[in-house]
Amino acid sequence: MLLNDGYDVWIGHQRATYWSHGHVHLNSTDRQEYYETGFQNGMFNYSTEFSETGPYSAQGLSNTAIALISGPNCCLGSAPIRFVNGWDGTTSYKNLLQWQQGIRTNNFAYYDYGSSARNMQAYGRPTPPVYNVGRIPRRMPILIIAGGRDWYSPSQGIRLLLSQLQQQAILINLTNYAHYDLEFSVRRETDMYVPILRYLGGPRFH
Repeated sequence: MLLNDGYDVWIGHQRATYWSHGHVHLNSTDRQEYYETGFQNGMFNYSTEFSETGPYSAQGLSNTAIALISGPNCCLGSAPIRFVNGWDGTTSYKNLLQWQQGIRTNNFAYYDYGSSARNMQAYGRPTPPVYNVGRIPRRMPILIIAGGRDWYSPSQGIRLLLSQLQQQAILINLTNYAHYDLEFSVRRETDMYVPILRYLGGPRFH
């Protein structure tokens, strides 16, 4: 829908997909570094090399948004690029461990290497830092679409996120939606896509 309305659409997936096991210099069969993929490893810099002008917006599911706050703000001055995560596919063991760590500690933090020495090497501190959503610039508008029956992103988590943002985000709460309804609901065009296009300013083809 975004493509048909004139937006650049980049399909990214931090867990990898069946079609994206390639790498510019690493080999998936014999290089451990290939699997060093956690939440924050993003694809924004690559995408901006191919865009031309104007700001871009990230449309994502699950852990896409983490890439926006864990590194330099690369996403404020390039062409409109819309991100949509894929669904099924592979992932790195490190990525699974990082999700498990967050559930166990109830903490939104970088990957914990399990020892003070490893964490010091990676982060310059004995414990992994937390993701600071307050780093998202105040001038960046945010639209959040949440499912009222989403066990993966419960309402208390949404409220916590909203309380930590600098700006007043717009929240669309789809009361009857569970996690995968955001991708597969027969009403997703009416409930999500139309409001998203309206929020982005409408079609870019005139």
